[in-house]
Amino acid sequence: DLNGHEAGNGGHSQGKSKVHRVSSTRQWRQGLFFDAIVKLRDELDEMLQRIRSERYIRPPVFKCPNCGYVGEGAEPHVSVPP
Repeated sequence: DLNGHEAGNGGHSQGKSKVHRVSSTRQWRQGLFFDAIVKLRDELDEMLQRIRSERYIRPPVFKCPNCGYVGEGAEPHVSVPP
């Protein structure tokens, strides 16, 4: 799964269960109530944060064009469009 590496595939995992879960969530527009959408968003955000943490993925680094300050951007989060 996406939490680890599988032997024999160049260090890449298939991640079928989570990929299926994420792709199956595309149906949220087709009749989910607001509470269900918020719950789904929370679950996906938790999954994103867990994957980023387990893989030591840091936020992108930006450089301010005005002052030259270099620093990390904000952590990404899953959101629901209005």
